[in-house]
Amino acid sequence: MRVGLAYVSVPLDFRPLHSGSNYRSNAQPKRRQYDLTRHPPLRHPELRLAGLHLLVVDDIRINRFIVQRMLSKEGAMVSEAADGQQALDYLRTTGTERVDAVLMDIQMPVMDGLTATRAIREELRLTDLPVIALTAGVLPEERQAALESGINDLLPKPLDLDRMTAMIRHYCPVRIADSAT
Repeated sequence: MRVGLAYVSVPLDFRPLHSGSNYRSNAQPKRRQYDLTRHPPLRHPELRLAGLHLLVVDDIRINRFIVQRMLSKEGAMVSEAADGQQALDYLRTTGTERVDAVLMDIQMPVMDGLTATRAIREELRLTDLPVIALTAGVLPEERQAALESGINDLLPKPLDLDRMTAMIRHYCPVRIADSAT
C-alpha cells in the first residue's frame, strides 16, 4: 500500500477462509523480524543536557516542537516562545536564574532574532546568557550580522542533535557539571 511518499508494509494472508464461515480462529499475520543492527536505538545512554533549562524561540510551532523533543530526550527542561518579543517578556518575568541558554530563530514576525538578541544584551543586560541562532541562512554576511547583534554562535537548519548538544555543552559547561554532582 502506498501512502504519500512512504511505503507501508501490510501483512497479508491469502489462505482461503473455512467453508461456511467468515471467521478463521487460527489466523496469524505474517511478520518480519525487527533487525536491531539495522535500526539501533535512537536515544543516547546518558542525558547530556540534564539539569539545563533552555528557551527555544521560533515562530513555527512544529520547529519548536521538534527542538523541544530533541532537547528533552537529552534531559533538558525547555520553555518556548513564538517570537523575539515573547522571549524578552519571558526573560523579564522569570529572570536569568531559570534560563541557561536561548536557542533563537533569526527570521520571525513581531520581533526578529537579531533585534531580540540586541535587546537581551542591551536592555536586559544579559551579556553572559548564551544565545545560539537556529537558522537556515548561513551565508558569511548573515553570520557576521548575527555575531554583531550579540549572538554567540549559529546552528544551521536542519538541526543535528549531536552538533546542537555539543554547542550547548560548550556554552553551558559549568551548569552541566553542577547538575551532575
